[in-house]
Amino acid sequence: MSLPLHQHQRTDSESTYELLPIKDTTYDQPRKMDSYQNQVKKSRHALPTRLEKLYMGVAAFEAITIAAIAFAVFGLVQANIHSQSAKVRTVPVYLAVFIMAQIFSLLYIFDALRARNIVQLIMHLFFNLCMLIYSILQIPQTRDALSDENAPGACGAYVRCTGPDSLFNILQKLMIVPPIIFGLCTIAFCIMIKFVHAQFGWAVFHLVGASPDLKRAHRHYQTMISLLKMLLFFGLAFCTADDVRLSRADGGGYCIFHL
Repeated sequence: MSLPLHQHQRTDSESTYELLPIKDTTYDQPRKMDSYQNQVKKSRHALPTRLEKLYMGVAAFEAITIAAIAFAVFGLVQANIHSQSAKVRTVPVYLAVFIMAQIFSLLYIFDALRARNIVQLIMHLFFNLCMLIYSILQIPQTRDALSDENAPGACGAYVRCTGPDSLFNILQKLMIVPPIIFGLCTIAFCIMIKFVHAQFGWAVFHLVGASPDLKRAHRHYQTMISLLKMLLFFGLAFCTADDVRLSRADGGGYCIFHL
């Protein structure tokens, strides 16, 4: 004997079930690739994405700020010290190489972002760490170079070159800023390079495909190109340092023209 069904009751055959859409993750990567490629194609700029512009902005801030400080230190040394001793001649050499390194760093990063060269960006991180160490060592080296110039009038408008109320006290306040900027910018580069690597991966995939051999060959090519650019900088920096040192000594020094 079956019981009568009330109007608000429903049998199993009458019940309906809502089917939820199943997310297909197989299309996520192609969609990301298409989105990145479309963003690159629509933009006429060398740096099409916001991440690349942000990376370049941090590099420009670092280079401009540190170059301005180096120019200020260089100007103070040139205006107040007229000695031609061997130690004093090293100070303009430090600063000239420092300024040149910032110009090279800015161009190096721009070229890496434009060419989608992740190897070059990684090399720039090591270059930035070297410049951080260089900026730290520059402070005691400058003090040692000025330590012998404490004769009256040797430091222009300053009483002495080192010690209280000296020229080095002013220089030290300026030279302590570059290590801080280098450290902060290096941390920012380390954070951003992970996301830049993901973007550049799609560009490399679009260029060479999924072949491991082609990827390896392309990576070796990027490494050699990056090393050649770095070698060019070190060659020019060495010749510039030699020119500055010799020009202050005897008016000579033309190493750069013998490359």
